[in-house]
Amino acid sequence: MILQLEKKIGKTKFITQDSAASAKYRVRYGNVILGIALPKDTDELRSIVLAATELEFTIHVHGFAAPGAEDPDNVLIVDLKEMNQIIEVDTKSAYALIETGVSNQQLYNHLQDNNTGLWIDCDRNGQESIAASIADHEFGYTPYGDHMMMQCGMEVMLANGELVRTTMGALPGNNIWQLFKWGFGPWVDPLFTQSNLGIITKIGVWLMPAPPAYKPFMLSLAGKEDIAAAVEILRDLKINVIVPNSVVISNTLLDAHPYIKRDDYIGASGVDIEKIKADMHLGDWNLYGALYNTPDNVELLWPMVSGALGSIKGSTLFTDDNRKEDPVWANREGLMRGIPVEGFDNLNQGQGIYRCDIGIACPPSGEDILQLNTLVSDILQKYKFDNLSECVVGWRSIVKRNYILFDNNSRERTEKCVNEIVSSAAEKGFGLTHSNSNHPELRIIQRVNAGMALLQDRLKEALDPDLILG
Repeated sequence: MILQLEKKIGKTKFITQDSAASAKYRVRYGNVILGIALPKDTDELRSIVLAATELEFTIHVHGFAAPGAEDPDNVLIVDLKEMNQIIEVDTKSAYALIETGVSNQQLYNHLQDNNTGLWIDCDRNGQESIAASIADHEFGYTPYGDHMMMQCGMEVMLANGELVRTTMGALPGNNIWQLFKWGFGPWVDPLFTQSNLGIITKIGVWLMPAPPAYKPFMLSLAGKEDIAAAVEILRDLKINVIVPNSVVISNTLLDAHPYIKRDDYIGASGVDIEKIKADMHLGDWNLYGALYNTPDNVELLWPMVSGALGSIKGSTLFTDDNRKEDPVWANREGLMRGIPVEGFDNLNQGQGIYRCDIGIACPPSGEDILQLNTLVSDILQKYKFDNLSECVVGWRSIVKRNYILFDNNSRERTEKCVNEIVSSAAEKGFGLTHSNSNHPELRIIQRVNAGMALLQDRLKEALDPDLILG
């Protein structure tokens, strides 16, 4: 089949399964993939999609969602990183139209090099595709932290090779594709997020104008239960858009992890969190937020915010003036103004080279976040995994993100652990928002009701009846 495939896709760059260049892909997808194709435009991508129909193999787009094919030796990995054109940046209306391979770092560099005065919203990994981050329902750390909310317009290739432009992009000659999200009729953009119904080729992104004034802050919380008081205070500050960014409350180990050697902190009962707290000057939980406005408004709001959060017993409030030499603060502060951080996503010097990321949403209440934190912590402890966690406080919800590190020997234990977290959280009314793994065999089960399952099956049957996209 490989010779036929290479002939069908013509000049498209192709990496064979047994080559050295395929090693990083095989770590994620296993050793039995057909190979890796790297199209540079939609014509080359279409040739791959049509070849899949004719030769009866499955396509998985690298970096988007865990492969779902039951026959991994019949899967072609498609990496869209060479489809990385920044098509348009409109500085007046503050948006960009980009191809799916454009990374956070690439767009950030472009905006800086051209003195646009615009910020991106970046998640932990600066090299990640912006389109993939949106499609996986990820969050960032600025006021534009809800990536799906700040997306406007898509171009998608369906399983038959047809290109579809969503919302206003469906109108010939329109000039509002990246300005009005909804269009006329059903809003279909979300169908192509966390799904295998089509391949995103272009995406519109709203950008944030740099504010006249910006005041970042950090609140170190002394005890594990103090997060409840912080959330109760934050709920009103968020709903009233006094603190507009995606406020993160991160635990000690996650904050410290990129900057320590885990082996240096192993004690009789596991990782010595108290020693890390002392060495890194961190609390059990560490809250990061910022004010963005005119200088006068920031000056007016700061006493309100600092007074409310600083009232939590045992907490310590920091600003840029008193943590300048701290690498954790430097990187968290940078993310709150859209600066990609090199190495901040490097968590792999811990319990293994593989990682499973899961997000679980709960209401913005102290009682709920304590219940969810306890549930997740107990299950991680039961299966002997480190607790690497951050809670992202949005306008009306909290997304608790956990990063679980493992190796080949602990894959089955990881799968049991993750699925117990997901099912136990669901029993309490907390919902899975996203999951992603760089291990080819890890399977996460999210149960939906019969009506939703039927709808999903019908959409797949209508848009990809031959199951080309995995």
